[in-house]
Amino acid sequence: MNARTAVLALIVTVLHASPATTQQATPFSETVEVRVTNVEVVVTDRSGKPVHGLTKDDFEVFENGGRQLITNFAEIRETTPSGTLTTSAPEAAPADAPRETRRRVITLFVDNATLEMGNRNTVLPQLRQFLAAHVRPGDAVAVYLWGNGLSAQLELTDDQQAIAKALGSLGTLVARGGPGWRAEFEHEIEDMISNYKPEKPRMQEAISIASAYALRATSEMRLKSEALKSVISSLRGLEGRKVLVLLTQQLSTNPGEGTFYFLESIRDQFASPDVLRPTSEARHYVLQDLARDIAAVANTAGVTLYPINASGLSTDMGMRDSSQTSFLANSSSPHTDTSTSTLHAIADETGGRATAGSANWQLAFDTIANDLGVYYSLGYRTPGERQDRTKRVEVQLRDKRGYTVRTRKSIVEQTASTEMTDAVTSHLFHTRAPNDLGIQTRIGNATPSGKNLVHPLTIAIPTSTLTLIPDGSEMVGTLSVFTAFLRADGAVSKVGKQTNLVRFPAASIANRKAVFVKIDVTADPTVTAISVGVLDEASRATGFAIIKLPIGSAGL
Repeated sequence: MNARTAVLALIVTVLHASPATTQQATPFSETVEVRVTNVEVVVTDRSGKPVHGLTKDDFEVFENGGRQLITNFAEIRETTPSGTLTTSAPEAAPADAPRETRRRVITLFVDNATLEMGNRNTVLPQLRQFLAAHVRPGDAVAVYLWGNGLSAQLELTDDQQAIAKALGSLGTLVARGGPGWRAEFEHEIEDMISNYKPEKPRMQEAISIASAYALRATSEMRLKSEALKSVISSLRGLEGRKVLVLLTQQLSTNPGEGTFYFLESIRDQFASPDVLRPTSEARHYVLQDLARDIAAVANTAGVTLYPINASGLSTDMGMRDSSQTSFLANSSSPHTDTSTSTLHAIADETGGRATAGSANWQLAFDTIANDLGVYYSLGYRTPGERQDRTKRVEVQLRDKRGYTVRTRKSIVEQTASTEMTDAVTSHLFHTRAPNDLGIQTRIGNATPSGKNLVHPLTIAIPTSTLTLIPDGSEMVGTLSVFTAFLRADGAVSKVGKQTNLVRFPAASIANRKAVFVKIDVTADPTVTAISVGVLDEASRATGFAIIKLPIGSAGL
């Protein structure tokens, strides 16, 4: 799902400008980074009610098995409408702890590609009630729709009228869920068997057909997971308690597996049924890292996932509706969709809760409301240089008390370069990243290059914002430029990076207002936005800009 991207050239030039009488070189000094890792923790009692009144001394935090000293602690206990939140206090709890409120960012990802309209529209009223009751001024709600690509139905807002309008429009959309391609597959198998009568077809022929459909299903699932990860990544850097509600009917690690199990269930319709086992072919289409990758992106962005399987009590994704009465319609397949385990896995890894195999939608949203209403923020210092690594985190209570503790199970530590990669992607969706370097961009007219367009881009960085290091009679700095693109179908490119050295005579700095970076960006004509990030490697200061393009544009 990556947009075709290539940075053709990166040329750093420092141009003369009019003298700046007050401009001086930015002094260089060594800084020591002190980092605090924060984890959000939900504690519930045996009945599932949130527990309040705990103190720092009640908790223990372990990182990669090593105990950590808790240096930061806060109990967040929100004021909620009467009747929507009940809490449990531990025995001999101290007097009410000071309450702290924090912004909540609630993102809804609606998987319209698998949702059946009736199931989707049964969940939406409960969702509307939840948001109406719990979104306060200063909070933010965003709605994304996955169908034929990814589309933003609602940008982050606390406007209740805008939220209600967006959810209302979702209820009127045609849902793509249901038998779909699975019914097409069964019809094709049925036709094949009928065409061979009175003979029986070979199983290998049917397996070839099943493989084509499984490949299609796997491709669609991969595209959807990439879109979901893009939305999650877009929340990185936003302040507050961040949750994502995933409304779907399928998020499977082997979405095409059912085709092979279907063949297994009707193997007596084929010649030499014991020669080939179709279920053995399913292993070639496993998306083994699907849940892990989604959870890793969520833990990097600090987002808690709350997946909801809108199929409710039914775990059989079905391949036919009740109106289909062919001789194959009554075949019994032992296949069980893996969506339930996948949804539980991504929720468990990020500290959320999944609703799968249940139609109690009110309980699902009450759980989210409770988790937003009472939780604890624990912080501990992380020594050493930052690395790109995943660290396992465990939070325990010193006195178990029969309580349940939920938190994300890993922290993803990143270098400044990797953080920039995520931030540039996020900027495609939410243009709220701070522009500390004060960069400005200018794009020229695009020129065709085969099936692509080449966009000439100039980035101006004020010299006064850079950290320039004396090197003899010269001043030296290092800039890394990051770019990412967004296609009209919601596909996000890989992030490109190039690093260049800036060097010029120290005596000329008063006459140099800005450093100009020129890039020729090649992308396909469906690209609608280019996100640019600049990192000053010495100071770690950053700057961001977004450039909007009409589809198939010849430049702005």
